[in-house]
Amino acid sequence: MKRKKRMGIQFAVAMIEMMVDRISLGRWLIYIIYSLLFIISQIIVFTCGVRIASTLSETMVMYISSSSAQVVAALFGLIVTGFIFYDNRLSLSVEKDSTLVYIVDVMRKSFYRLLCLLSLFCSVAIIANILNILIYHEKIRTPEGWWNQMLFSESVAFTILSVLLIVLFVWQVVNPNSIKNTSTNELDRMNSDEKKEWRHKRKGEIESENHLAEFLKVYNAIDINLEKIAYKYNAYNEDNRNIIHHHSMTINLKILEASSNIPKSLIGQIYEVNEYRNYLVHGREMFVSLKMLNLAKMIYSELDRYLSTESNKEEH
Repeated sequence: MKRKKRMGIQFAVAMIEMMVDRISLGRWLIYIIYSLLFIISQIIVFTCGVRIASTLSETMVMYISSSSAQVVAALFGLIVTGFIFYDNRLSLSVEKDSTLVYIVDVMRKSFYRLLCLLSLFCSVAIIANILNILIYHEKIRTPEGWWNQMLFSESVAFTILSVLLIVLFVWQVVNPNSIKNTSTNELDRMNSDEKKEWRHKRKGEIESENHLAEFLKVYNAIDINLEKIAYKYNAYNEDNRNIIHHHSMTINLKILEASSNIPKSLIGQIYEVNEYRNYLVHGREMFVSLKMLNLAKMIYSELDRYLSTESNKEEH
């Protein structure tokens, strides 16, 4: 009995590790799944699709081809229109919460890639169905009409794949956890090295190595220093003095990038820490790697040294 229970626990652990590996694939998981579907569809076309096409009458071929072209075109048009409204909603969410800027940017790139793939498959499906109607030959039911059989089989395959891809695209867009999932995947990517080590440790050991509290403390100190520096470079008139402290870190970084003599490499590192913190806040996990903590401490030291140097210049 104990042996069966032990085996059950080992199986559960193996399944959990497999799910973790699946999540770590992130955005590429979709393309891997769809590549497999495409390969399966081509196998079906070459094994039995051609034989089925040879049994259809002219009326059935014309009806299936015309209906498929219209359905795919209509669905694609609706998807593009809906995505335009969804993209506007993403822009509004960034205006309301500036910490979503990196997450929304990743989501837009992912949706754009998927939309390009969707455009390709829908275009091929529509063109193939139209060609079925234009160059239909009565010999489709004979060995001499093999190219008509192949064209019809491919048009059906691409039509089905296009519909599946549309469903997948809609599922991604309407997913209520899309922001959380994107944040978690990007955080896993930035923690990839230490994440592998965490999987082989117990929960208590992982929690003891979590640097969340210290990281947030250093991050807030960096934010305060950036506000002080941005205040100096942006407060050219009295009107700005009352509003500069309301700026987010992203806006302060843009001000410093344009007007201060802070090294560009340091500003790039601050962007990285800011991006990491935003993923952390909106993700599922609240674990901070030692690498990012040390980077945040180094940035704070550099900014503190910069403020001290500027203060000494003003005194002299």
